[in-house]
Amino acid sequence: MKKSYTLILKVLSFGTLALITLLLMVATIVEKVHGTEYVTSHIYTSWWMIALWALAAVAGTLYIVRQRVWRRVFTFGLHVALLLILIGALTTHLTGIQGRVHLRQWMPPAKTYYVSDGTERVLPFRIALDDFEVEYYEGTDAPKDYVSHLLITDAQGNTTVGTVAMNKILKHKGYRFYQTSYDADGRGSILSISHDPYGIAITYAGYLLLLVSMVGFFFERKSGFRHLLRTSTLAVRIAAVVGSVCGIIVATVMVLSYTHSDEPLIPVLRSPLLGIHVSVIMMAYVLLFCTLVCGIAAEVQHRRRGDHSRAIGQLHVASRLMLYPALMLLMAGIFIGAVWANVSWGRYWGWDPKEVWALITMLIYAAPLHSRSMPWFARPMALHRYCILAFLTVLMTYFGVNYLLGGIHSYA
Repeated sequence: MKKSYTLILKVLSFGTLALITLLLMVATIVEKVHGTEYVTSHIYTSWWMIALWALAAVAGTLYIVRQRVWRRVFTFGLHVALLLILIGALTTHLTGIQGRVHLRQWMPPAKTYYVSDGTERVLPFRIALDDFEVEYYEGTDAPKDYVSHLLITDAQGNTTVGTVAMNKILKHKGYRFYQTSYDADGRGSILSISHDPYGIAITYAGYLLLLVSMVGFFFERKSGFRHLLRTSTLAVRIAAVVGSVCGIIVATVMVLSYTHSDEPLIPVLRSPLLGIHVSVIMMAYVLLFCTLVCGIAAEVQHRRRGDHSRAIGQLHVASRLMLYPALMLLMAGIFIGAVWANVSWGRYWGWDPKEVWALITMLIYAAPLHSRSMPWFARPMALHRYCILAFLTVLMTYFGVNYLLGGIHSYA
């Protein structure tokens, strides 16, 4: 009876996540045809999609407790962190408020703002635009930053001064203001407004726990990564190290190309998080590319005459050694990007196609690291062929979204 209960939980956990992954792929295509608002309301934030995420979270939590994963503190912490992030996202969906306000110079202070469905809501204070300016790169007409200087007056008549710019938030009484757009005559500013004290707090707690758990995981004595290190040959370890070094080099080149380009950066990219986000993501992609190379090499060996099981097995270990840091870096890059999005746009997740495909990639590459629950991945050729196919999601995230699906990340 206990085994059948555990099996049901396992099937529900991994089966539901597989279904969600497939639905996310379909959703990005539907968005291209029917638009962002349609796919957001009918798929991403629909009741049945939320129910699927909840089912995966509940079944997954019961399963890891059943498997006594809590005995491995940092492995358990990784899963708890992801659960916290999901709870934070649900809290934001249920209680968070997103809206916009249009301000003009020399006009009466705004007392209300509008949310996405057109409903007007009252602010607990009044806000007025004192001045607006566009900063340009020296010697060009390329915008460097957009800056709104505001006057905020509370119910008692006390006035405070505040400034909003790209990547610079103004916080006041639980409300967060973000620079979104401006009027063509330079006399008006459009600000995004966010009121989400609980969802952001829970989500950021999840991010912090995720960071601590990811670092601790590589030092955890009973982790899968440490087990592979103990059992792998010197040659395999060297190969994994070489792959990691290549990831660092490529990431460094990418960051330098972004930050030292002769082309002026658009205002939203002028953030210290740019270099961190890009470098971490690129290191993950290069390591995943190394697993692709291992997979192709193993497939070639498999099709040759003779017994090449030893070489295929070593490639299998090398791939797994690189999968762990690759997935951790990918998760870190995604959530660094989420923090950046929250600073720039007022929301840490917007279901943009680039974000969705990054999540899809993370979910797909997380599966092979659960070989204790899915023994199929312990078979060398099964893992190699999986990594070959899985790399298609990396290509889709990095190239396909830009050229086929578009979105606010199409410049990346």
